[in-house]
Amino acid sequence: MRTYALVTLGVTLFTIISKYGFSDAAGTDFDPSRVAAQIVTGIGFLGAGIVIFKGTKIEGLTTASGLWVSAAIGMAIGAAMYSVAIAAAIIAFTVMVVMRRFDIEHWLRGKQ
Repeated sequence: MRTYALVTLGVTLFTIISKYGFSDAAGTDFDPSRVAAQIVTGIGFLGAGIVIFKGTKIEGLTTASGLWVSAAIGMAIGAAMYSVAIAAAIIAFTVMVVMRRFDIEHWLRGKQ
């Protein structure tokens, strides 16, 4: 949870900075959406480092996708889209906690 919270906070700050921090560049070729695009790229890079291949198994996909969603939630917060961020956070929490019960590996570990 700390990792997700820090990613969300960092992305929120980057989005706020890209939205409001360059107001003096108005009327120039500056495009604040470039910062958002780089957030997506950076989180993709971070997520790729989390995914681990162990023989024929792949681990870390849920963690990587959770970080990717937390980045999107942070971008929504930074863009002042609070209802979207809250809805996404509730859905993400539901998927991460409730859906774990339906994970086949979770069932298999319990039977060993």
